[in-house]
This record gives sequence, C-alpha cells and structure tokens, in this order.
Amino acid sequence: MDDIASKSLSANSSGHDAAVVLATPEFVKSFENVGFMESLASLLAGSGRPDKFHILGAIVDNIAPQLGSYNTSPGISVLRGHLDHMLPHLWQPEPSRSSEDKDALSALSFSLGVPKVTLPLARTTFQNNRTSTLLASTFDLSGSGSRMENQLDRYAQEVFVSDSDLPQKMGDLGMWAPLVPMTPPRMVAASFGNIVRGVEIEGQAIPASTELEDAVNAFYGKRGNSAINTGPVGIWALITPKSDYADAATSWLNGSPTPLSVDTSESSMQNLASKTAKYLHKSHQRGAKLLQVLSGGGGWGAKKGLLSLDPQRTHFSLSEEEEMHRFTQSMSESTFAPTGCTIQFLMALDDVPGMPEYLPPSIVFGVPGTHQELSIRSGKLFMGGHFGALSSKGIFVTAPNERNDMDPPDERKLSVPNSRLFTAEGIDEQMGGFGRMPTFAEAGLMALLL
Repeated sequence: MDDIASKSLSANSSGHDAAVVLATPEFVKSFENVGFMESLASLLAGSGRPDKFHILGAIVDNIAPQLGSYNTSPGISVLRGHLDHMLPHLWQPEPSRSSEDKDALSALSFSLGVPKVTLPLARTTFQNNRTSTLLASTFDLSGSGSRMENQLDRYAQEVFVSDSDLPQKMGDLGMWAPLVPMTPPRMVAASFGNIVRGVEIEGQAIPASTELEDAVNAFYGKRGNSAINTGPVGIWALITPKSDYADAATSWLNGSPTPLSVDTSESSMQNLASKTAKYLHKSHQRGAKLLQVLSGGGGWGAKKGLLSLDPQRTHFSLSEEEEMHRFTQSMSESTFAPTGCTIQFLMALDDVPGMPEYLPPSIVFGVPGTHQELSIRSGKLFMGGHFGALSSKGIFVTAPNERNDMDPPDERKLSVPNSRLFTAEGIDEQMGGFGRMPTFAEAGLMALLL
C-alpha cells in the first residue's frame, strides 16, 4: 500500500468518501483482515479525510491490464468517488436471492452513462468458503486513526460512474474481440428461440451448420497439428439486425473481412484477426451482437444442421413476469437471430493479434484468455487513471432499446477470450468509431499490479 500512498492521486483533493476496490484472489485473506481494511480506508481517504469512509471490496478473476496488453498479474484496482453519487444504494437492504440464483456468483454492475456493464466476481470457495466475495465496509476516521464500524456481505451492487462525457448509447463503448471469420455473412432463413435452423446462400436455404462445418473441417483437416488453435474450437456468431436501409446494409456486409482459408499463413491470420476486430467494433456500433455457438450439426430430418446459440443475456435470472414476456415474444419471432437478419460465424484464436494501445483515463472490463499466463514484473506497476477487471464467466452489458423504449432492453453477453469492453479517449482514431469519449475529470481511478 505504500506504493499507492506515494502517488499524488491518493491525496483526495475532491473529498471522496467512498471507493470500489477490486482485487485478485491473492487478496482474499487481506479483505477479511480488519487491520488491513482499516489501513486501506485511511490510505484512500488521503488528505481529504472525511469523518466516514466507505469501501466496497470485491474479489475478481483478474485486474484488467492497460489497453494494449493481454498480460495479467495479481493486483488491485480502485474507483474512488462520493458515496451519494457512486454507491447510493450501498447500505440499503438487499432483496432475497431467487432460488435460481442461490448458487450464482456475486456481481457488480457499473453504470457507465447509459450502458450498464455487469461483472461476475471470482469464485473464492477454496480461499474463504464463500462462493464469491463482495464486502461493504464503513470506517470511522473522525479520530486520529481508522476504525471499522460495520461490514456486510453483498451479492449484487450497482456502481454509478459520474462524468458528463460517458457513453450515451451501447455503441459508444469500445469493443475488442480477437476472432477470425470462418464464413461470409448469410441471411437467416429459419430460427426459433436461440436455435438457428437454416441460412440462405444464393437464394437457397440450407441447414444452418452446413457451411460452418465444412469450413472448420477443411481448415483443420489440412493444417492438422500445425493449426494455431490447440484446444476445442470456440465459435461465435455475429448477428446483424435487419436494416431499414437495405442498400447501406448490403454495402456494409459486403465489406466484411474475407473468411479464413486453409492456406492462410499465421502472419496473415494475425492481420485478419486485427482487421476483423475493428470490423466487429463498428458492427457493435451498428447494433450487431456476438453470441457463442454452444452446439450444432448432426441429427437427421428436422434436427439436421441446427445450431444452438448461447441464450444467456443476463448474469442473474429474470423475474417470472419478464421471462414470460420474453417467451411470448419468442413464439412469434426469435429474439436471438430473427429471420431476415444476417449471421456470420467466427473462430477464436489462441495466438491473439496486437491490441490497440490507449493512454489513461480508461475503464476496462473483459474476459481473460483461455491459456492466460501471469506476467513477471521486475517491480510493481502503478497506473493512474485506469480501472477495471476481467471475468472468466464473461461480462454482460445492457442499455435501453434505441428503436423503441417500450421494447425489452438491448442485452448482450461478451464471452470471447481476450475480449474487452471499454471507455477511453481516442477510440475514434484507432477503431474508426464515432462519438465523444470521456475525460473522467472527477473520477479517482488507479490500479496497482504486483
């Protein structure tokens, strides 16, 4: 903690009285140590030293490294602010967990302007006999020291990030997803719920999995042991909604990256993945969604060639009323891949391309790699103006429906290994996006990687 104390950011000139502290599992025992938490509260209160200071502490799978890096290491990440603005519901009673969520991991939801990102926490069963660790604590700093007054377990908490320049819609969030296309975009010919039955190629409907299976089998059949991916193939579907402007939509889809071929070299594959990631970011801005393909192919008759898409769109279960409402909707048309939208299949890579670098300030959430290796540092790395974490369970993002406020919200799950959702300055230049990016003038952001 001396490393944070030595930084000017800990001075607390804004008079913040609360902090969200994310930490890797190496800090589980420290979070349950009263002396450590009292020292942390005193440190984060800094020279502002309010009479009361509040900490919401969460154990996460990984601290998000700075944008441009995939390497993770043990550490903590801090978002500091005012209790009334950042954590207005911290001390309000929580509703009881639903029976469906009794074994679910606790989660934090970050309101980043209009979009809300939900981050499932790490599983800590073997470290402290808790499914996950989310602790709210308050400290009395009115005297010369720091004294913990109260500590409660939480299973869910919303965090409000305050800044006038935060994203005003889903597409204002930056997205990085290192995938390569296996097929061109195709129109969905038949679907039901999260099942895609058929796609259209040159005016003819074929089973949904046919083209994808042929592409995967051809790629691995020729490359064999030299293939970059060494584990099970991870496939995602890019679902692009129907557009009211058919010509513009067709032009956009025609510009999608060329699918992977059996002759693609490893260096060309990296270039393709980088190009595709930027295309996916711009598709995300246009309302497209990435859904993991869970199973498919095989079967006979009516079941031949079906593809099952990941149906999970929220971390916690929906109410019975909301479930029924959405089921009723799906009876008339799939809410995952409706007929007439386009679908393109993409594959995840173990050997990921370089990620664009962004200087702080930045807030980053994402998913670690499947073969994540901890980085080895010669010394501790302090990052002022940077905050975020990675979840192995994926992250969830929601925003009001832009077409009709009366429709269900726009809900998406990002589960691609090494993927990121973020706010940072300069997304326009690096990713070809649009819109203003935040300055985080009043947010106290910092991370310390050990």
